[in-house]
Amino acid sequence: MKNKILYILLFSIAVSMWSCNGDNDDYIPEVKVNFICDLYLPTYTDLNFVTGSITDTTKGYKGIIIYRATESDFYAFDMACPYDPYDPDALVTVEPWESIAVDEHCGSKFLLLDGFPFEGPAEKPLKAYNTYFDGRNLRVYN
Repeated sequence: MKNKILYILLFSIAVSMWSCNGDNDDYIPEVKVNFICDLYLPTYTDLNFVTGSITDTTKGYKGIIIYRATESDFYAFDMACPYDPYDPDALVTVEPWESIAVDEHCGSKFLLLDGFPFEGPAEKPLKAYNTYFDGRNLRVYN
């Protein structure tokens, strides 16, 4: 009886470890992000109005999109498409004058209000970063 319980316990642990690893195989790797955008600088002019966005390809895993949803709400997402983040061509870009990001490689489309896909093969949302806005400076971090 003890062997049977031990076998069931070990089997359960192995299955749970296998399924956890399987879920995250295609998700975006963790990269340290911590920077400040001074919205008074010309680099960040596009963030001075609602629905404005910028991209910074030097930060995050494949770059970061910052989107201003309201006067005080900003969202930041990694540019790596969660459908296949290790593919060098799997990169989301912001559609001009729209609140969506598109990966032209796989065709997935994401809302910049929450990062969730609404079209294409991607099932996971864009990797989100935290934001904090003090009225002038926007901090993006994880």
